[in-house]
Amino acid sequence: KARTMINPFERLELPKNAEGQKDDRDPLPAQLLEEVRSLILEKANPDLKLIWRLLEATGCRLTEITGLRTHDVDLSGDTPHLRIVGHDRRRLKNKSSEREVPLVGDGLIAAAEALETARGKHFLFERYSGDTGPNTASQSMMKWLRKVSSDRRHTVHSLRHNMADRCDIAGGDPTD
Repeated sequence: KARTMINPFERLELPKNAEGQKDDRDPLPAQLLEEVRSLILEKANPDLKLIWRLLEATGCRLTEITGLRTHDVDLSGDTPHLRIVGHDRRRLKNKSSEREVPLVGDGLIAAAEALETARGKHFLFERYSGDTGPNTASQSMMKWLRKVSSDRRHTVHSLRHNMADRCDIAGGDPTD
């Protein structure tokens, strides 16, 4: 007796013009970026101020920053950097997300301030290091962002797109 099988995907309709995830966010325009930065640096809690500055300076994902342990910040040597690695409290999106992110300018200053604030603690941002921490940080920062932009394509994640644009302009590859 021959086996037959019904294909469960046979009548599944897929959208014709589905946007990829990469296309659902825009970089923040310079004026808007400055307005949001000013609001956050003026009114947010000290941890969120540092997180915003690190996101803006590095292009890291929010979960990568909120999950940093103090020993993931290396300010010694010729190239101060953040070590982005998975650990028991934070998984990475994929294997290629494991990397060292150089710190310069305000990102370097923010990292040093965060280390000073977190002295004696395991995580750089203890209050945002747990399971709900990244969502809490995102919601708080989005509150400030929405005060200056109602465009759904402008989110905290847009800072990654800003960094990618800066890398393009400088002739660098953000994945290197």
